[in-house]
Amino acid sequence: MPRQSKTSTTRKTIAIVGDGETEYFYFQNFKEKEKLDVTIKPDLPTKSGWEGVIEKAEKLISTGTDKVYCVIDYDVIVAKKTHLKYQTAKIKCLNSAKKLRSEVVFIEMMPCLELWFYLHFKYTTKSLSECSLIHNDLKQQYIPDYEKTQK
Repeated sequence: MPRQSKTSTTRKTIAIVGDGETEYFYFQNFKEKEKLDVTIKPDLPTKSGWEGVIEKAEKLISTGTDKVYCVIDYDVIVAKKTHLKYQTAKIKCLNSAKKLRSEVVFIEMMPCLELWFYLHFKYTTKSLSECSLIHNDLKQQYIPDYEKTQK
């Protein structure tokens, strides 16, 4: 009888990189609530904003991460008028990933991650172009003690 060979499956490595602590806390809590067997490292980008997210993504793909999700608050890009600089850096990151056989997915939220929270509670077609509008609605109607902190 022939020997059976053991096949080992390699786990794919996936990273989620956000530009601030709010994103980290959201995904950490999501992991705990859904009882997901994933590792979320407590390392945030060293630079804040989209520059730090892209820099962190490039570092992760260069060290062999299979897939990186970049969560970007687009309102800051609009406010600072850095569209061209952001798009250039994004394309460079996507090309680097392709060369290294990794995948990078950009999740661009307009205006910010808090819209995601808001949509957990309410469907809306209301134009929410500023984070301050979303923060006010979240605090007044759904999460009275909402703060952009771990608490």
